[in-house]
Amino acid sequence: MIRTKLATLALLAAATVALTGCSIGISGPDDDATGSTSKSTPSPSKASDDDADRADDTKSGGASGTLGSAGISNGPCAGKSFEVTEDDAVLVLDGACGDVVISGDGVSLNFDGATSLTLTGDNTTVITNGPIGAAQIGGSGNSVNGSEYESVAISGDTATVLGTRIGALTVSGSYNTVNWDSGATGASSDTGVGNTFIR
Repeated sequence: MIRTKLATLALLAAATVALTGCSIGISGPDDDATGSTSKSTPSPSKASDDDADRADDTKSGGASGTLGSAGISNGPCAGKSFEVTEDDAVLVLDGACGDVVISGDGVSLNFDGATSLTLTGDNTTVITNGPIGAAQIGGSGNSVNGSEYESVAISGDTATVLGTRIGALTVSGSYNTVNWDSGATGASSDTGVGNTFIR
């Protein structure tokens, strides 16, 4: 229990320092529902300038490295589903999200839970204050600190997963550490090597 608390505090402190004052954009299928489009009708010249800017942002990742044209900084998630593709992106969101996919490397994400979480990038840190439905953790060197997970499937290597409750756990990667308090009594399947389970 003490190891869990120390690890949790260390991850929270590191994420707080890393996440302070930073922003990143997100893009998803429901961008139009976020109010990112203007309600007023712009002049034709302004509209073409805006379209060109949006196209440039999408191609280059935007001036601040955003993904697409839906920028967000310490803002609401409100059920939004999105993918973070940018390496070293930092994102802090309020409220529960929909389906979250992180394919960038070195991403830091702090949010209040999600329907699902999929990690395919490497060296990502995720801290969630709320429940996650299904967590699929690939890549290498990823850390996820959450409260409750319906299920966790780890196919990557050297991941660290902390939680208060994990409903079901399967591991096919190697040298992963999973620490939780309740739910599954162990991994229902562990085909990797060198994995550590603490409950």
